[in-house]
Amino acid sequence: MGAWGEGMQANDNALDWIFMSSLENSKTDKDVNAAIRMAVNPVATAMNGAGDADMSELIFYGYIDGLLGCAEWALDHGFALDDDVKYAVTKAVKGELSKSRLQTWSDPDKREDALKRFLERVQTGKFDQDKQKEDNKPLLQKADELYSSPENTE
Repeated sequence: MGAWGEGMQANDNALDWIFMSSLENSKTDKDVNAAIRMAVNPVATAMNGAGDADMSELIFYGYIDGLLGCAEWALDHGFALDDDVKYAVTKAVKGELSKSRLQTWSDPDKREDALKRFLERVQTGKFDQDKQKEDNKPLLQKADELYSSPENTE
């Protein structure tokens, strides 16, 4: 583990999937949606009827983080998500908002807020860029800022 924060792109799994999907080579909405689907196809397949065990496996292997990270990356770069990708993202976010999933985070409230903001962005296109930047700060960067602040150096 290296980069873990509350945001969709603030974890190693998401960053790995963004890199592996070659999203940066996408030129059109169709290209980016195809790249997201290819990178995280097991998520979309399993979400059409996954039981708890199936979802646990997807979470373990980082597919959920990958889907959310790739989707946010696409939106950040001006691409539109198609209905199938939006559906998978919405279902993934709703699963991540469960109490059991939120309790796995060091700050469940911050994770919940980040997920809700992201879901609103996917559904409406509205988002607060400053809050998104804060959500996507890696945990280690946040800790470094905390410990290097003037009030903590004396």
